[in-house]
Amino acid sequence: MFQIIEVNSMGLSLLVCGDVAPIGVSPLFFQEKGGIIFEVFESLNKQVDFSIVNLEAPVVELQPTPIKKSGPCLGVDPSTIKILKNVGFNVFTLANNHFFDQGQEGVENTINKCREECINTVGGECSFQQARKPLILEKANKSVAIINACENEFSIANQEHGGCNPLDLINITNDIFSVKDNADYVVVIIHGGIEQYHYPTPRMKRLYHHFVDLGADVVINHHQHCINGYEVYNEKPIFYGLGNFYFPWNGIRPDSWCYGYAVRLLLDEQIKFELIPYKQTAEAITLRDKAEFEEELAQYNLPIQSDQLLQQQFDKYVMDRAKVLKTQLLPSFLTGKYFSAMARHGWLGELYKGKDLYSIKNKLTCESHYETLKQLFTLLAK
Repeated sequence: MFQIIEVNSMGLSLLVCGDVAPIGVSPLFFQEKGGIIFEVFESLNKQVDFSIVNLEAPVVELQPTPIKKSGPCLGVDPSTIKILKNVGFNVFTLANNHFFDQGQEGVENTINKCREECINTVGGECSFQQARKPLILEKANKSVAIINACENEFSIANQEHGGCNPLDLINITNDIFSVKDNADYVVVIIHGGIEQYHYPTPRMKRLYHHFVDLGADVVINHHQHCINGYEVYNEKPIFYGLGNFYFPWNGIRPDSWCYGYAVRLLLDEQIKFELIPYKQTAEAITLRDKAEFEEELAQYNLPIQSDQLLQQQFDKYVMDRAKVLKTQLLPSFLTGKYFSAMARHGWLGELYKGKDLYSIKNKLTCESHYETLKQLFTLLAK
């Protein structure tokens, strides 16, 4: 086991992990194996004040109540909450693109189960006002405020129903200013980015730097299902992608799906951190060789150090996927020139309906999807 940083009694210690969604295993398997799956992190959790994990799916009590959206609707068994609590996780971030997958019922089920188990939650709630509210954690006369938000997909709370705190620059700016008066430290945790892309987009880097400029002490991101790099900006660490924590999936996935890292933080006069790399399978989460991990991470860190390199990396990604991206604003059957011509003349009737309609909406409202499409056409139009 890797040596973790020594806890200073005057500071606050946190362990922050990525996405958990035990959807690829049966509830009975997860109940029986939970202690084994998280055995390494159960011991690590005992050595910190607060252990934070992103719960990537809502609780389903009796039967699923999926919403209309593009992409899968996830849900987990109620026992998931207790299992995560038993291995030492005491804070759940809920702002992610799946929290509203089972509608208001799934939101309420999740919040109720967390309250029953005395789990702190942030970033998702039964109303928009509650979802936006930061969480303040206190220990030994020190306090840290957690602000949690996600990019704008199908999970966002509004005035009609609950869900997630949206990534809104004005609201987060005001929230950082507000909690700075009530907490010693501010940690901003965002769920966003491009799936299976190992780098932050240029927009993400600028935005997360801005959060630090506003007063955030740490910024952490997850969602991409793969490892991203990190940097220290103005003496404040920014982690751009933790990868999956425990997300078994029945289907073909790239090797990067199985790897991630947790962040161990010591919040004191000087913020210290350690990265704890691991591999996840359905059976267990095991620690990785640290030298191997650091070599891998170095290649993801390099473009982050230069705006020019990061833009070049993003442009390459966009152009490599140009053929796919150019079809994303069309219904799925409109991929050839003849269909496109017929559509322009109005000969195909109503095109945007059903899942195609939801998919196009998502491409235009989610920050990372929109940024990718915008850059594609910027490059093509030169």
